Amino acid sequence: MPPKTGKKKGKGKKPKGKKGKGKKDENSEMTIEDRYKQTVQEVLSLREHLAVKSEVSRRAQSTCEHVKVKMRETEARLDDERLSKRDISSDLTRQYKSMQNQLEVHVQHLETTVAQLRKELGENRYELQAVTAERDALRTERDEMEADFKEKISFMESAYETIIHDAMDMMVSKVEEHRTKWEAESIDLEHRNNQILMEFGLSHSRAFHRDKS
Repeated sequence: MPPKTGKKKGKGKKPKGKKGKGKKDENSEMTIEDRYKQTVQEVLSLREHLAVKSEVSRRAQSTCEHVKVKMRETEARLDDERLSKRDISSDLTRQYKSMQNQLEVHVQHLETTVAQLRKELGENRYELQAVTAERDALRTERDEMEADFKEKISFMESAYETIIHDAMDMMVSKVEEHRTKWEAESIDLEHRNNQILMEFGLSHSRAFHRDKS
């Protein structure tokens, strides 16, 4: 940068004629060497500014290129992620549809199985009711047969007991009858024997002693 020339600040405004005259005097006082140094200094300063601006521009351009690379990498990564997500979404959709189809088939199979089981349950329930009714009828018939059999046995026991009692009474009556008859016949036979013995002059007691001796 050009060197600053010393200016004295005075109080109040200077007249225009005097100001122009002072500047002309300063320029006239600078030599060629001073001007050359001033020019070199200005060139160096401009070069420094240019170098700084170039470095800033280079860094900005490098940063911009780096950002562009990062952006391209990010875009590529996003594209890959989009593709991956799309693939995953497609695969999940396919798996979901497959699972849904399998589930529908399984549900239909279960519904068919349930309907078949309900049908079989109804048939088994009907058969169970029929078997239960038949069993109850058989039990009732068995109970009735047992009651009838017990009644017949009781009647037969009573009848046999009556028959036995009647037979025993009849046998006793016949025995008594025959015993009375036998006793009468025995007495009559003994009486006739005594008469025959008396006709031969023997008594029943003497004949008995004779036979005994």
